[in-house]
Amino acid sequence: MSSSRQLAAIMFTDIVGYTALMGHDEEKAFELLRKNRNIQKPLIKHYKGTWIKELGDGVLASFHTLTDAVFCAAAIHHASSKVHGLQLRIGIHLGEVIFENNDVFGDGVNIASRLQAMASPGRTWVSEAVYKNLLNKKEITAEFVKEETLKNVSEPVKVYEITVKEIPEDLPDNLKIFQKQGKTTKTVESKTILTVGIVLSTGLIISYFLFFNKSPSPAMAGRVAYEKSIAVIPFKNLSDEKSNQYFADGMMDEILNKLSKIKDLKVIARTSVEQYRDTKKPIREIAKELGVNYVLEGSAQKYGDQIKVIAQLIFAETEDHLWANDYMKNFKEVFAVQTEIANKIVDELQAKLSPLENELVNKAATANSEAYDFYLRGREFITSYESNSNERELAYARDMFVKALQIEGNFAQAWVGLGLEYEQRNQNSPEFFEERFLDSVLFFCNKAISIDANLADAYEIRGRYYIARKNNDKAIEDAQKAISINPNHALAYWTLGQSYFNKHDYLKSLFNFKKTRDLITSGSRLPILLNLIAGVHVTIGNFEEAEALHNKAIQLNPGYANGYVSFAWCQYVQGRFDKALGYFQKSVEINPEANEFMGHLANTYAYLNDFTNAYKFFQKAEELRKKTGDIRINTVHREGYILWNIDKKEEAVNYFNDQLKRIEDGKKLGRQMSSAYDQAAIYAFLGQEKKAIYYLKECEKENFGFALEYFIMHDPLFEKLRSNKEFKEIIDRAQARKMEIRRQVKELEAKGEL
Repeated sequence: MSSSRQLAAIMFTDIVGYTALMGHDEEKAFELLRKNRNIQKPLIKHYKGTWIKELGDGVLASFHTLTDAVFCAAAIHHASSKVHGLQLRIGIHLGEVIFENNDVFGDGVNIASRLQAMASPGRTWVSEAVYKNLLNKKEITAEFVKEETLKNVSEPVKVYEITVKEIPEDLPDNLKIFQKQGKTTKTVESKTILTVGIVLSTGLIISYFLFFNKSPSPAMAGRVAYEKSIAVIPFKNLSDEKSNQYFADGMMDEILNKLSKIKDLKVIARTSVEQYRDTKKPIREIAKELGVNYVLEGSAQKYGDQIKVIAQLIFAETEDHLWANDYMKNFKEVFAVQTEIANKIVDELQAKLSPLENELVNKAATANSEAYDFYLRGREFITSYESNSNERELAYARDMFVKALQIEGNFAQAWVGLGLEYEQRNQNSPEFFEERFLDSVLFFCNKAISIDANLADAYEIRGRYYIARKNNDKAIEDAQKAISINPNHALAYWTLGQSYFNKHDYLKSLFNFKKTRDLITSGSRLPILLNLIAGVHVTIGNFEEAEALHNKAIQLNPGYANGYVSFAWCQYVQGRFDKALGYFQKSVEINPEANEFMGHLANTYAYLNDFTNAYKFFQKAEELRKKTGDIRINTVHREGYILWNIDKKEEAVNYFNDQLKRIEDGKKLGRQMSSAYDQAAIYAFLGQEKKAIYYLKECEKENFGFALEYFIMHDPLFEKLRSNKEFKEIIDRAQARKMEIRRQVKELEAKGEL
């Protein structure tokens, strides 16, 4: 057995999508393999290389010099590009290997193989060792891709993509046909125009009868039964500057946005894919977690006025690449690139498009690339704010949107960006001040819609405005309009779910939250969504389902304080104050500066008749309120209840009266407040039964939101009223209505309609 250790350039090649093709059309696959072999063997020999072996559709070869290996790879790419369906990935590494019995072994082989597997379709990726040896070759350019930890390789490897500027003309005779094939095709096409014209009318008649019964292409044949569900995972930023991440994210967002407009596709929301930004998970695993059959992955790079975008569509079950391409363009062509990628995906998945959907998919955001660049930067700041809640990000976002509009005043998406920025500010504003931003949200969304009536985000954000204004009918109207434009708009379904909940239409609320859940399958928004769905179940008295959802939300994000607060309320309405105490303690542990959390803790101790601790935490809540300047309406009569039970009755009465005054002040300001329960609780505790019953009847008109008809049976402030006949009748009626809703929910779930 002879063996030798040598320094060699190792080249691995592989046919893109070959496994998928083999599964659908063996004859075509074998023909492609034959053509690949006929191209590579003479070229490897021509460049003084050694054909070592074939591994399926892959080829392993070695060369004495790197220059030969690189030129051979370029010639292979050039020749194979002339063959329909033949596209290769190539990896090259320079290292010490062991040659033994016409085979080769060692790390050099392993690294070349890994580089080939990572390479973009139609490209050659090399290691740093190769790159450093090619620095002085004028005819070869190299571009850094990334640093990667390769399997079974101890040290990280720097990866580069190489390009040969011009392929040498002295190719073997049996390969010159591939050089000429492109020109020949053009000649043939020109000669067939007349023939096509003659048969066109006949073809139209035939196609009319065949259109609705056409067979899928060989590439689709094995996947025709699969749901057309896709996730666009975060594009990698290949720029040296991290600040250019906004461009990669913008490319992902825009492609996702175009696909979302197609009703025939299920497109997972961005918030669900964000967690896969730097993941090393296999595509198959990512797709399973997201609940999709297809994944689009890619990378983007911006350097000056030039962009480079790589996109690959993958069938998750087999991890085969169905389509892939890379684009080297001027930034002004960014919109054409986005549209082409979206259309390629539509073609591969055989999605059906309505005329409007086709128009929206092919529509550019703006004609001005400079304005678009500022818009992308603004969106990136909004995304950053959503993860860190730093209001400076909102200020930066506003600056970027304003700059975009200074360049292009009719840039509708930039107007929507301003609307979103102000809506985000409004969400975090204290009560009594929250409305200072709302008019701006309405103005900017209206402006955007006046420019582009088919902008789904404008309607969805305006829907949030109407929710804040307590105009749920308008919110529903806008959310439905957004969905008619973008059938995969997760947040529009979210807005519908919230609006119907506010209107006490719990079946429609659950239906739309379920639609949201289908599109938001993971990510930072999911725990919030699960808590909202749990809130609907709590409200209708479906406590077991609610607890399961709350548990899931906490598992997904153990640091989400509001998740514990929601779970605590689920315990409250069941009279489990001891369990609620633990959840409120956890919320205070996570956010000890939140006076409302501290207040909840004080109230829970009071319900457990531990008034010493109740008063201690009540005082802490008061200190936090003064420290933060928080003047929001709080249920201060609960604090009055604590004071009453530590024999501070005069002070307690002041708190009760303060609550009643705050409610009346709010009504005078035109705020539609759900305050009847609080008023009933105060009067019930003070023994004023008639007033308490009056406000309970008002609660009944409001359908006892948030399961108050269950909590009231455990609320100590109503202790004196529970023997009252009218009280019992009101509560019995309310609970009977919820029982009927639960019955309807089960019926719809059994039918698979909910």
